[in-house]
Amino acid sequence: MKPQTRMRLAGQLTVLGFAVLVTQVMAWMLSTAVNSVYGSISPFWFAAFGALTVPFVIIWIRKDAARAYETATKQGFLGLEGEPPHVISIASDCPKRWWVLLHIAPRTMRRNNCIFR
Repeated sequence: MKPQTRMRLAGQLTVLGFAVLVTQVMAWMLSTAVNSVYGSISPFWFAAFGALTVPFVIIWIRKDAARAYETATKQGFLGLEGEPPHVISIASDCPKRWWVLLHIAPRTMRRNNCIFR
């Protein structure tokens, strides 16, 4: 498997894993609240809630990562070079650095001077 394909896949799996984790926590909170008020509810409904919520959480994560990337670009936390610009470094004091990395990882195609080595 090519390095850029592996990196893109790792980025997408990270987003998916985080989305599933957030959805599971939300489903658990919902099931606790509903079961305390109404008694026993079928687990099917909470599984359906989780399955329907995952795509929305993925969209939320991607938009938040894109927003963090844009903010880092505007405030000068990213080192860019080339045309079109490629990210070669991220400042250690960059706010939401993990979100910026999450936004860059699936889109990085460049092998030389890559910040992920």
